[in-house]
Amino acid sequence: MLVFALALCASAPQAAVAPSVPAKMVVIGDSVIVRLEPEVDGEALGMLFKNMVVEILAKSNQTQTIADKADYWYKIRHESVEGWCFGTYLSKDVPRRPLDTYDAPGDDGWFDNRFGQTLDPRTGLRRFTSDTFVLTSQMADALSVDDYRSLIKVANGNGRYVADAWRILAGSLFKYLKARPDDPAWAYFLPRVSSRAFWLNGLTRSLKPGRENELLLVVPDELAKDPNFFRELLSKGVHVELIYAWLPDSLKNTPALARTALHAKSSLIGSLPSAYFTNKDRLIDLLRGAQPSPFRFLPVPLSTDGEFLRKLLAARAQYAADYPALPVELQRDRDIALTALQQAESSIDAVPGELWQDKEFVHKAMRAAKYHAVWQKVLPEWLKDPVFRRDLAAEILASLPKDISSVMWIPDELLKDPSFIFNVRKRIREQFPSQYCRDRSLARLKDALAMREILSEKEMTHLLAYPCPR
Repeated sequence: MLVFALALCASAPQAAVAPSVPAKMVVIGDSVIVRLEPEVDGEALGMLFKNMVVEILAKSNQTQTIADKADYWYKIRHESVEGWCFGTYLSKDVPRRPLDTYDAPGDDGWFDNRFGQTLDPRTGLRRFTSDTFVLTSQMADALSVDDYRSLIKVANGNGRYVADAWRILAGSLFKYLKARPDDPAWAYFLPRVSSRAFWLNGLTRSLKPGRENELLLVVPDELAKDPNFFRELLSKGVHVELIYAWLPDSLKNTPALARTALHAKSSLIGSLPSAYFTNKDRLIDLLRGAQPSPFRFLPVPLSTDGEFLRKLLAARAQYAADYPALPVELQRDRDIALTALQQAESSIDAVPGELWQDKEFVHKAMRAAKYHAVWQKVLPEWLKDPVFRRDLAAEILASLPKDISSVMWIPDELLKDPSFIFNVRKRIREQFPSQYCRDRSLARLKDALAMREILSEKEMTHLLAYPCPR
């Protein structure tokens, strides 16, 4: 049970504004009920708490004695609450700086002292032990309004007890508000713990495996039914599996939400409702941005459906991640392998060995990937083949001077071939000047040629002195 010190207030246009009515007053009662009429039994409209500064709209014509205390009733307004409060619980001594409702303590030290279970032998202070703490119903009943104000402050902060404050609030205040959203006594707290930002921050930092129901079951109804709220939550990438598995099918069937979940955790494919697997094109659309590669997590029969896998691979165009995850049958496909090499050289290690035995594939692979990547992979064997060496030399020459980096990766075996070196020098002398004037690639060529000792010092000096036409 949530206990309040009953304080009297109300709301009815039953009094004229008196000349002595102050513009503002401050609440001095711990918890003060705002009533519809200036009567002890008037309908309760809301609650005010200590240190709140309220606007005074009117004052009753006569005083009334309640619990041996005589005072006027004041018509007040605070945020969306407007009604009547008994004057005993208000003061004209408004502080220069209005006290915030959450000026209550709310740091790690306060949390330790309020909920600590163990003693620190070094300091003698109580310390909170999260793993052993259990919020009993008796403890929840004993929590005061100030406790809740401080707990909300902790939950909104960056201290070490954010998650624990959320657990305590979930077991008491949140649960109460979920069950009684129309209780005027708690009208003050409701908007402060119902905002989208408040719950996104709290769930992101507080969810733990095995305890998801503690928080997810007390999410305010308007958020619990909103797919966009859970989409934002899933997009943060924290405990995605917990959240998505907890969702009802009505939300899982929301394509935008499913897409966000898969983008954060592609292993959730197995948690998708069966309806998604009846439309392959829609499933491909959902998996376009899934991370990591979804190919490892596809269920049978999709994992063996070659047509579907090819469409998905093409739609995603993320070969660096997807090619190594493909079934071997698809990795052996020459076109797929070449596309993978063209888009991501890192795919080279996943190319099956039998493809590297195919001379035509090797030549195409050298054009698809940078030469050096393929050379390092397969050249030691292929360079023993004189026909391959001849074709390789021709490709290198054809690439110069357009691809200056090719110079860096010429195999040592070719550097020993006088005919090849002669042709390299000739091609550089004849074609490089015009190419250099177009792309200013002189520095790269100079470094490459110097390292491989392809041009003599005299040739290098002549080349570097070449003037570009104006």
